[in-house]
Amino acid sequence: DEPTGDQPKEGTTAEDSGSTEDKHLRYAWPGPDERAEKMVTTKPGQEVELDELTTHRDLCLELRYFCDSYLDYNIQAYDSAGKSLWNATYSMTQIDNKDGVPCVVHCRDIAGNPTPTTPAVRTLHIDLDGLDSDVFAMMITSQIYSGVRPTAVTVCLREAHDGGA
Repeated sequence: DEPTGDQPKEGTTAEDSGSTEDKHLRYAWPGPDERAEKMVTTKPGQEVELDELTTHRDLCLELRYFCDSYLDYNIQAYDSAGKSLWNATYSMTQIDNKDGVPCVVHCRDIAGNPTPTTPAVRTLHIDLDGLDSDVFAMMITSQIYSGVRPTAVTVCLREAHDGGA
């Protein structure tokens, strides 16, 4: 499939193609043998609307890092008045909705680097359709208690086609 509109041609980025997209968003368009998806790369602290990334309702958040200490991430949910509803983290690994159905679950935790070339991996599944109707916004934050700075970190939000939370 040929890209249309402001989509860059195969093997290029939005910046290469002269796209009007913000220069800090990087769109990668795979070749014809790969699944046609775009990848968005953001600046630290940048807000992104979920619909800019995906319309899929079951998501998997992956945190991969290299660090000599444990790195954690939290997902906080807020209502429309800004009141905190819940915080999913290492000490609260599952959030159930009002019907008792899991909607946010920390699933996989390899907290230490298995080898010097293999990152630690932490994953969290989010079922957006399972969230209670009062959840207006969610925020992802990270924390490290030791003060040791990670040498590399990536956060990836993927579509979970094999089920959500």
